[in-house]
Amino acid sequence: MADTFVEGEVWVDGALTGSRLSPYVSEHGFWLWNRAGSWGGPHFEVRLLPADLSSLVRASPNADILHFELAGDDLGHVDECNGYAAADGGSYRRPLRRVVGRIYRHDRRTRFEFEGVTGPLDMTFYSVHCPEGISAARQAPWSFHLWFLVEDARLGNHFTDKESLLVMQEYVKRAGNG
Repeated sequence: MADTFVEGEVWVDGALTGSRLSPYVSEHGFWLWNRAGSWGGPHFEVRLLPADLSSLVRASPNADILHFELAGDDLGHVDECNGYAAADGGSYRRPLRRVVGRIYRHDRRTRFEFEGVTGPLDMTFYSVHCPEGISAARQAPWSFHLWFLVEDARLGNHFTDKESLLVMQEYVKRAGNG
């Protein structure tokens, strides 16, 4: 499921990354795994939970574009790397501090957009060793903007949480082809 690539872009601090997204939406929210050929990131977890997604869609029954802002302390995070690279050198995790987004229809696909800022590099997520000498610039918070498209016929490939899948199917049916 998570190996299904989608069209999209990831921008960090105003620069386009080489990310190839493979989104996975579960009971924990959106996991936007960068599958650009290595364990490198950025990999985003956005805690737009199934109940929140359901409320968003159902609270705006006539809206074609859904706008949201996530609030609270646990909005998700960004990992600069994952898997073996993170076990060796650390995940270089940044907590999300602000997330705003839009969901709307575009040519038989649904477009998801997330943007916001992270906190500084969280130095507690090193797994084997803690590299010394990380520059202040490298530790600084990021701004980010990302978007991706999910084809109607492939919703089930990305939405593994039943509640999220049902509400997205409801939204697609209601909003039409966009």
